[in-house]
Amino acid sequence: MRPIALILSFLTLPMAAQADFQTLSGDQIARTLSGQVIFYEDGEQAFNADGTTRTKYYDGGAQGRWSVEQGQLCQKMSGRAKACFRIARDGDRLRFYEADGRYFTGYLE
Repeated sequence: MRPIALILSFLTLPMAAQADFQTLSGDQIARTLSGQVIFYEDGEQAFNADGTTRTKYYDGGAQGRWSVEQGQLCQKMSGRAKACFRIARDGDRLRFYEADGRYFTGYLE
């Protein structure tokens, strides 16, 4: 019996770890990002209060505009199509969810 309980407890760990992330509303996204720099594994992104944004990555960077639309962060970077993300937060960690459910994580400064 014990090995089964142990296995079941490990299976629930990923679900418990994700429970700390809370989906942000549009207003919460705007308050969280405006004037902030978010750090990613391979670079950073500044979200200026005037709606401009810039990225710096190890292989380059880009500039563009950001806004909140229908409860999502949307950004249009130079030379790229507009992209929108749902955002969830756990402390200083942010998850940016793509439409297909994939996500990447950033950290508040």
